[in-house]
Amino acid sequence: MIVGIDLGTTHSLIGAYLDNGPELFKNPLGELLTPSINRNR
Repeated sequence: MIVGIDLGTTHSLIGAYLDNGPELFKNPLGELLTPSINRNR
């Protein structure tokens, strides 16, 4: 398995190249994109 992580300045995501092709993983909220910073702090 090949794993890739995109650490962007506004959003980040993670994916992997599996046997059946590329797949992006959802965060605990069920979304693909995760904010890179918490603006509520």
